[in-house]
Amino acid sequence: MEGPDSFRVSVTVALDNQANELYFEVPVEYAQSLSLDVADAFIVGLIPWAAISGCSLKSELPVSQDLLFRLRTFFLPFYAKFTNTQLVELMAKPVEVKTTASGVATGLSCGIDSLSTIYDFYLNAASETPQISHLTFFDVGSNGDGQKSKELFEYRLANARKCAGKLSLPLITITSNLCQFNKSIRQYENLVYINNIACAILLKRLIGVYYLPSTYSIFEAYHWTRGGERHLDTYEATIIPMLSSHELQLYLTGTISDRIEKTCKVVQVPESRIFLNVCVKEARNCGKCFKCVRTLLTLDLLDVLEEYYEVFDIDDYKNHAQTYWAKAKAAAYRDVFFATLVNARSSRTTSPVWLWYRFRNALKDGERFMRRKIKRRNPQHRTTN
Repeated sequence: MEGPDSFRVSVTVALDNQANELYFEVPVEYAQSLSLDVADAFIVGLIPWAAISGCSLKSELPVSQDLLFRLRTFFLPFYAKFTNTQLVELMAKPVEVKTTASGVATGLSCGIDSLSTIYDFYLNAASETPQISHLTFFDVGSNGDGQKSKELFEYRLANARKCAGKLSLPLITITSNLCQFNKSIRQYENLVYINNIACAILLKRLIGVYYLPSTYSIFEAYHWTRGGERHLDTYEATIIPMLSSHELQLYLTGTISDRIEKTCKVVQVPESRIFLNVCVKEARNCGKCFKCVRTLLTLDLLDVLEEYYEVFDIDDYKNHAQTYWAKAKAAAYRDVFFATLVNARSSRTTSPVWLWYRFRNALKDGERFMRRKIKRRNPQHRTTN
């Protein structure tokens, strides 16, 4: 379906005599870049929904042979075991896809992981490295629901467009209602890679290499949980090869760098001083949420805090810096990012108030643990076309 400025591709998802539309929408100038002869993007995006619904996935459109092999052999068994859900049966005809596009892309959230990837594979790319030629911005759930989510999306998209312009790279946007199918899954962290990869797969006629910024380094990933919970992005280094294919090579970036090292790279991106955006609560950096605080602490540690006055309220941070460091020390036992910061700052002193924050965190962890023990699921097996 085509409008004056956008192009929408959709499929009908049928289950229990109910049919719903799943769509992806791109600017009309990128309509020819979409992979429309296979169901790859739709199948990958619907896996979490099928798993939690206890149903199979049956597609009338074929699926790329290499991707179908990786899904059936590796990813679907892994996902079933990780989520404690029934193994999703995938029924589709394989088709061999031999062409590989020349484009190289990565997402532009303007966060630390995103900008450090741009530094490594665009601004400071080695000669043999596939250099970024396109940036992407996907609206697939990271902004939440409701009116505030629209405001967040519009601000972050405008910020990304301005940053892409300064970097002299085209920005491809994709919006989708995929998050509506997966809204019963509580943690967005358990969807972020799948949703974003589904969008990247849709662009296979244009993009042959896609860089996905890592959340953790490989040295951190398997040893830490957040609040006592294990999230899917903890296994990102394992997941990415399972969802890659001959026609779209996915690479996980930043896997040997901790967050301080990534921030050191971001500091070398001049555009970061104007467009850095890490907040999980507001459109502009609030300076209070855990991502804002850990970014401010890192910038403070690197002695570049004053350079980011356009994106943070530096004076407010300075008034609360001791409290933030105390909270970081209290959370270090369960949060790898705060642990890295605290270890790097070990020569300095922090307020003893951190003991109270650690006690409070322990109580919260115990409460989460009990809730998970009480909750039980027993999905029934169904089939969707």
